Amino acid sequence: MKDSVIRDRLPEMIEKAHKMQRQHAEAPISGHKNGACVLAENRNGVNDTFEGCNIELSTSTIIHAERLALFNAIMHGFIKPLAVIAPEGNNHTKVPMCGYCRQDYMYLNPDMKVFTVDHAGKVTGEFILRETLTNPYLSKSKIK
Repeated sequence: MKDSVIRDRLPEMIEKAHKMQRQHAEAPISGHKNGACVLAENRNGVNDTFEGCNIELSTSTIIHAERLALFNAIMHGFIKPLAVIAPEGNNHTKVPMCGYCRQDYMYLNPDMKVFTVDHAGKVTGEFILRETLTNPYLSKSKIK
């Protein structure tokens, strides 16, 4: 049943993630504006969607879109993420979130779905969160 709910809500989630990217993301440092949307469930079994966007205030204060979407859901009492729309990585890699974001979601539901999407809204990857360790987040930058 949860899978059918996720599939039914996927277009809505993609649109909300892209709206956040276009209208609210702040990325003066990286230049990469991202939006995310999480479908989460509350303690009563009700589900709803929550958006987030990346916010870069300084190099030491960067909040990823996926993490902000999760925090938004939690603030509204929706503590079990079922699925998240995450932007694909740099160079069109199908990396499902950075390690920090994945770990936050892992605490709440390691069996949730993670969908990566490109900037046109096309799904480029579908993962079960606990299986994403085979797809490590690799920074484009190298320490010199």
